[in-house]
Amino acid sequence: MEAYWADDIKTNSTKRNALYNGFKAEKEEAEWNKVIDALIADGSGAIDVDEDNATLTISLPEAKGYDINEEQTITLTIPAEAIKDAINY
Repeated sequence: MEAYWADDIKTNSTKRNALYNGFKAEKEEAEWNKVIDALIADGSGAIDVDEDNATLTISLPEAKGYDINEEQTITLTIPAEAIKDAINY
């Protein structure tokens, strides 16, 4: 089954911010939250979606004060509303 990004993922701030908030850091979460805040402040500028909505790229903006002391593992949980016609069970 193929999945596609929601048609309005770039323009709908509720969907876009839900996607951004899906990022989680394994350690030093407060520092990674600065990146999330920068993504939300940047809005749609951080997202690029290809013509058929199959590939989405998120470019991380500068996050002022971001200062980590350890290697980070970042995960992304994609919310159902970010996917076209997805159902959240």
